[in-house]
Amino acid sequence: MRGGRDHQPDEGSNRVGHGPRPAVQHPPTHRPVGQSPTDRRPHLPRPTSARGKDPRTAQFAAPSRFPTDPVAVFTGEAAITEVLDLALRVGEVLLSSGAATADVMTDIHTVTSALGVARCQVDITYTAIAISAHRGVSSPAVNTMRVVNSRSLDYTRLGEVDQVVRDAHGGTLTAHAAHRALDRITTAPHPYRRWVATLAWSGMAASSALLVGGGWLVCAVALVSAMVIDRTKRALRGVGLPAFFQQVLGGVIATLPAALLFAARGGLHLTVSPAQVAAAGVIVLLSGLSLVGGMQDAISGAMVTATARLLEVLLQTAGIIVGVGIALKLAAGLGVVLPALDTSTTALSQLPVQMIGAAGAGAFFAVACYAQRRAALERVC
Repeated sequence: MRGGRDHQPDEGSNRVGHGPRPAVQHPPTHRPVGQSPTDRRPHLPRPTSARGKDPRTAQFAAPSRFPTDPVAVFTGEAAITEVLDLALRVGEVLLSSGAATADVMTDIHTVTSALGVARCQVDITYTAIAISAHRGVSSPAVNTMRVVNSRSLDYTRLGEVDQVVRDAHGGTLTAHAAHRALDRITTAPHPYRRWVATLAWSGMAASSALLVGGGWLVCAVALVSAMVIDRTKRALRGVGLPAFFQQVLGGVIATLPAALLFAARGGLHLTVSPAQVAAAGVIVLLSGLSLVGGMQDAISGAMVTATARLLEVLLQTAGIIVGVGIALKLAAGLGVVLPALDTSTTALSQLPVQMIGAAGAGAFFAVACYAQRRAALERVC
């Protein structure tokens, strides 16, 4: 005991003989309600790109109206996919109608650029279209593809799709509105009934017979033959017969009437050229093949599509030749030998008649391919 005072140990002190420990004053802390003391982490700024966006969520290929915040990343991808699907549908209509690959790629890039997806790579083969939208090094690309199996000529549908592309390029059509317009275009029936198209093919055959110098009888036989060819090919197409065999049967139908008419010329006292009758039917069979589109693809550098189209033209032409050969063999078996092809030139006096035949063939072909009435009239004029 010192100084007559008992020393009591301070609370919290484990040693006797020391004075009270001074209290440590901590600075007051302010934290949000509900935050525990262990959640105090330093607030560091999030790294941003040069454009001021988070590189983990920035949609570089999307326009400003596409969401780019972290909670709406999937919405932005959905918007890009909607634009790519629209471009695929446009390209499908164009490619199935025989348009050149360069034209299809141009329209696809026009649609995607107008709707904000500018950085796209397009790959087109004869039966497929693939589009890849690049979104920068930090985001995966959006890829989509569509297979084009059916081939049909509908110039009215083609013109309406071209108008949709123009409206999208002009900024007057959104992606959703363009999808609705394409739904209406692709599900609408043809502007003419099917029997009108059959009569148009028949009129084209008759006009072609007039173009090669045939008379009224040759034109009539060519008209009936083309009608039978069109209905037969339509029925065979419905059961899934390949186009090569359809062309073979068409060549037989185009040549047999010429052989029969030549065999009956003596009893009917007729003067007829079987080559003119067969030529009119062959012209109908050759029309609509993508020979011009194949040459355009070859010139523009799309060699895969050009090779496929030219091979298709050669294959279907070979089918016509096989059909004509079969018909000639059948005629020879019946004792009908057709004369050689007359290579004489046409007189200048028949030029006005041939001009009428050429105009009629163009107009009837336009109607057979479901072109607009104005286009058919332009073919005549």
